Amino acid sequence: MTTYGWGRGLLPAAVLTMLGLTGCGAADVRSAAAAEVVRVFGAALAAGDGVTACAQLAPAAVQSLDDGEQVCAGSIGAAGVPAVGEVVSAAVFGDAAQVRTGGDVVFLTVLGPRWVITAAGCAPRPDDRPYTCVIEGD
Repeated sequence: MTTYGWGRGLLPAAVLTMLGLTGCGAADVRSAAAAEVVRVFGAALAAGDGVTACAQLAPAAVQSLDDGEQVCAGSIGAAGVPAVGEVVSAAVFGDAAQVRTGGDVVFLTVLGPRWVITAAGCAPRPDDRPYTCVIEGD
């Protein structure tokens, strides 16, 4: 059994545990915030609220839905994004996140103080190739 030189090793173990929890806690908060954006997006799509759904998107994703005749709020319902469903998992990688739901995989990035969706309606492709997505923007 290894000893740490501080009594019975409890203090260093407690400090390491607290440091680990602090790091995980920050990631958990960021994951939860990304997941909440996806929940709001999914609920807005389900309710036919294009304005709220588009407000969750990154500017390039909004622009990808502007077809010259209809802006994002009018065209997002017809874009073919599958029903989002319940959040299954959320993972944060620096300023990027991936949220998996019952019906979708959604990618997000940090823009200013909040998460925004850069791609939705995403499906994996074989051989570890990039996802194909209904809505895409940088």
